[in-house]
This record gives sequence, C-alpha cells and structure tokens, in this order.
Amino acid sequence: MTAIGRKLGIVGLAFILLTGTLFSAGVSAENGADSQEATEQGSSVVSEEKAVNNHLLLQGKLMMVNGELVITTATPQVVNGETFIPLRAVMEAFGVNWSIAGSDKAIINSGRESVTLKTVEIAGTKMVSLREAAEKLPFSFSTIPYPAYSSRKLSDAETKARNAYSSSLKAYGAALSKVKTAEANYQSAINSEPVFYISGEINSRDPFYVWGSAFSPNAAVNHPGWTGSSSTNILVKNPDSGKIAYGSYVMGVHYYIGRTTAKGRFGQDVPVFVFGGAPATVKKKLDQANRNLTAAKTQANQANKALENSKKQLIQTVKKWYDEKQKNEPKNGQIYLEYAFALVDTAVLLQESGDLLKLSEMKADKAEQLKSKSSMYYSLYLADQLEGDTRKNLYSKIADIDPAILINYAQSAEQFWVAGNALEAERQYKHAEYAYTQAKLLGSKDMKDRAEQKINKVRSAQEKENEKEKKGGNE
Repeated sequence: MTAIGRKLGIVGLAFILLTGTLFSAGVSAENGADSQEATEQGSSVVSEEKAVNNHLLLQGKLMMVNGELVITTATPQVVNGETFIPLRAVMEAFGVNWSIAGSDKAIINSGRESVTLKTVEIAGTKMVSLREAAEKLPFSFSTIPYPAYSSRKLSDAETKARNAYSSSLKAYGAALSKVKTAEANYQSAINSEPVFYISGEINSRDPFYVWGSAFSPNAAVNHPGWTGSSSTNILVKNPDSGKIAYGSYVMGVHYYIGRTTAKGRFGQDVPVFVFGGAPATVKKKLDQANRNLTAAKTQANQANKALENSKKQLIQTVKKWYDEKQKNEPKNGQIYLEYAFALVDTAVLLQESGDLLKLSEMKADKAEQLKSKSSMYYSLYLADQLEGDTRKNLYSKIADIDPAILINYAQSAEQFWVAGNALEAERQYKHAEYAYTQAKLLGSKDMKDRAEQKINKVRSAQEKENEKEKKGGNE
C-alpha cells in the first residue's frame, strides 16, 4: 500500500477493533476463548476447564493432547459436517502404537485390545473420524470453535470487473502520459525561438509602454533582447491582460522584435526595446502543439470518466455478489466476514478508504455477532494490508489475547512467519514453533531455511522455560 490516506484509514479501523470490538466481544486474554462459549465433548457439552487424562482439545487447526500443543503440518478437516483428525499426529501424541491395514483401515493398539478405525485420505494425509476414534479409544475430546477462514475466491463477475478496472487504469495512465508529452512539446514550441518575460511599471496603455526589464530562460547571453539588470523603456505590441496587476505588468511572455526610439519627456530620443507575439514560424508550431495538447487533455478526461465508471462497476459487483449470499444465508457469520474482506480488498485496489472501509467494519461487526472471534480475523486482515511495525504490533496484540487466532487465520508461509514472530515475542514458544513449522512447509527455500533456524531457537527457549519451571517447582 502506498496511499497515506488509505493507510491511516486502515490503521485507525484496526486499532478501533483491537481496543473496542475485540474486548467488548467477551474475549478472555487468559484462556483465549469466549468466556460464555462451551466446548463439545462427544454428544455432551462440558466446560473448557474440564481436564481429563487422554484428552484431545481441538481449537480449529490446532490440536492439544493433554494440554500439550501437537506440532504437525497436518490439521483437522471438516467434511460434510464431520470432523477428521490426522492419524499419525494424534496417535503419536497419545503415545499409542498403530499400523495401516489396507487402503482404508488402521489398527490401533491402545491397551488390552486392538481397535480398527476406518481411514480416509484428505489432502494427502491419512485421517480418521474424530467421533469414531473417541468412541473406540480411551480418550475424550472437546472443541473450541474458530471461524473457518480460507483465502477469498473471486467470483467470475468480480474478476471481470477487476480486469475492466485494471484496463481503465492503464488507459488513464497512458492518457496522462500523452498529456505530459503534449505539454512538453508545447513548451518546446514556445522555446523554439528565444522567449522573454517582461515585467515593470506601465507608463502607457495605448501604445503599451512598460518601464521595466526583460529576461529570457533560453536566449543567448549576447542576444539583443536582453535589457540587463536596470530598467528601460519597453514597447509591448501584444500585451496580455492577464498579466496586468495594479498598474504593473508581471511576467508577460513575448518575443523580441527589435529596437526603436521614442521621444522622451524633454523631447529627446530614447531607446526602446520592442517585443510582440510569436514569429510566424513559431506561431505555426504553437498552434499545432496547442491542438495536440487540447486533444490529449480531452482523451485524458474521457479516460478518467471511464476509470470512475469502472470503479463504480467493481464496487457494485462486489456488493451485489455478497448481498445475494447474505440474503440466502442471513445467519452465516462466515459470509459477513468474507464480505468485510472483499470490501477491504476493493478499497486497497481502488486506493479509496472512506465509505468502503466503514461498510466493511459494519460487516465485520455483524460477523462477530454471529461467529465469535471474527472481529480478530478482520483486524488481522487489516493488518496484512500494512507494513513494518504497525502490522507486527497488531499481530502481537492478538498473540497476547489468543495465540490460536493467529494460527487459524494464517494461510500463507509469509503469514505464518509473521505470526511466528509475534508469538515468539510473546513467549508463546510452542505456538511459535507450530507457526514456523507451517511456514517451513509452505515457503520457498529461503523461507524453509529461516523457519528451520527459528524452530530450533524457539524449541531451545521452550526447554529453558521448562527447566525454569522445574526448578521453581522443586524449590
């Protein structure tokens, strides 16, 4: 983003959300969940604080086994309303032996007897049904819901409108470039012969005499039109009324014609510099250059109108698409959140913050009413439009409130990297390790190398924290 006004609008909204909407939504910075929100265990509802041995807690993408975050590149998946969990990651976290039996079964050795679970492959990972696993294996589970955020997909209509806007923007830029070239050519025509700027006190209106001086930006130093630093008599054949101010002539643009004499106050002959309009050759060039400049400006105005129309069309297209979606599913908070994101995207693209960002904030508020934690996703989406410390500070604020929000929000390697930085700064080392692990999985070679270094760093930091806790406990 480069427009300062747009940046300020987004920064302001983000901080309003962080200091207002977030905390008024009942979010607890201590446990990172809505204090009124229950978690699901099997077919019953239990409070989040209920802890049992062999317990699996799902926080969106994250999995906690007996209070320990499971570091894995595979995440729980919901298919047709049923939750599936990654087989290897969960079984290893519980410390049980398991093996694959055929293409769609797994044998779990959980104690006295073996249990068979049906497996499915999702996104290249062997998964098992959460409910089946909880029914057949000696562990319980609970869930804390998080909005199921995924990267926004453009509709065909929005893609078409965006392309039309990009074409109009390109055409307007080309038109402005032609205006700039035409202006340069016009100035070049003016300067094809030495041009002089006349200034001084008006002594006579008809004929138009000035007691003043003439200087030129492009005449040779020995040009006869130079009057020098002292004032002298100047006859202007074609005075410009727009340059007359309170008995003075200011910076009139003229061409040198020659010298003559006139009678002075006492009847003596006095020298007079004579200036007038452009010579015929220059006038011809000027007329053509002026016609070209006028045509270029006309084209630029037309291109600007087309650009404004394409902006309006894009905004209308986005609103129409999401208005229809929210009309069909008025209680779906995910749609309102996506609507808010779409408006932010459009504001950034069009470099306009005002009304679009205000409307996006309203949609985010509605999403929060329908789906807890949506406002924090919105704040992060705003933060992603920013740069440097501002974005980092916004991520850190949410890392302090609920580290799971950052993990569930992040989609790209770069987002996981920024999330990892924020979590590391807040000493949330296990969550930081998870974020860096995802960044390593999704990133380029350079990102993989940097993420690996960070993983080792936060693991070491976590080990030191654990040692410190042990020593404190022993004392």
